[in-house]
Formats: sequence, C-alpha cells, structure tokens
Amino acid sequence: MNPLEWLARNVEVWDDDHTEVVFGGWFVGGNDPAAYVSLVNDDGVKGIHTKQEWQAERERLGLDKAVEWNGEGNPPAGTECERSNVGDNHQSFRKIKVKYIGEEFAVVVYDDGRERAEKLDQLSFRPIKTEREKAIDSVMQIFECDHLNESFKSGAQEMARMLREAGLLK
Repeated sequence: MNPLEWLARNVEVWDDDHTEVVFGGWFVGGNDPAAYVSLVNDDGVKGIHTKQEWQAERERLGLDKAVEWNGEGNPPAGTECERSNVGDNHQSFRKIKVKYIGEEFAVVVYDDGRERAEKLDQLSFRPIKTEREKAIDSVMQIFECDHLNESFKSGAQEMARMLREAGLLK
C-alpha cells in the first residue's frame, strides 16, 4: 500500500486545525495541515500529500460513498439521514450526516457544517424521505383534519394507502 492510499484509508476526516496525528506507527503532520501533510515512520518521510490528493484518493477507493441504511437500529457512520430528539417530541426532523455512533453518544454533522455530540437515548433517526414519500405525507395530512368524521378519514386514508401501494400516487 502506498503512503497516499494508507492516508486515504486511515484518515477519514481531514482536520485543518491539527498538525500532528499518530496512526499505527505513522506520524501524520505538517506546518500547514490545511495545505499538506507529511507521512513519516521510523524509516523517514514516505510522502507529502495535499488535501486535494487525499480527497481524490478517497474517491478513487470509494471510501466516501453514502452508506445504505434501511432505518432499523442506529445508522452507521457515514450515513446521511434525518434525526429528531426528545426535546421536540420527535416531531421535527433535520438532515444530518452521522460521523460516529458509540454506546451512548452520536457525533452528527448538520447541513450548515456544525458538528455536535448528542446522547443516543434522546434521538431517533430515519432515512431521508424521497420526494414521492413527502408527497404521500402531504396527501395523508389532508385527511388528518379535525372536521372530518372518523369513518370518512379512515376510508380516505385507506384509499390513499392502496393508491400508493399500487404505484398510482406519485
């Protein structure tokens, strides 16, 4: 494995603020980590690489592809999904990217780039809804009105479900 491939496989997030990191006997660092890093082991310098080279190598190796997740359990690191929390009664979902899932905490990155550690027992996750699913939700909300009697609401919701399952509600 060449030094650039090693760097791509072992450094998941390029941190412009840290100049020194040690991974499995390798020193990764530089005077300006926003521009480049040097890989050094006991034998000396093995490579000097830029952030752009690192990104290109990660793409070539397929390391930054979104992780598929079916919505069951906690999403794995790398998953783009939506999350809600106990504080808003799990009613409001926000798009996030999961950076880390541990036993008690998740580290998530929001659309605006903010990174936060949040307690897992306070969160719920779901896959990002497709445009079709959003449209179906909108139709279903029409039948949630208080002024409709329960029998009509139930029948209308069942009809919408049948149309959706038949692929006619898009």
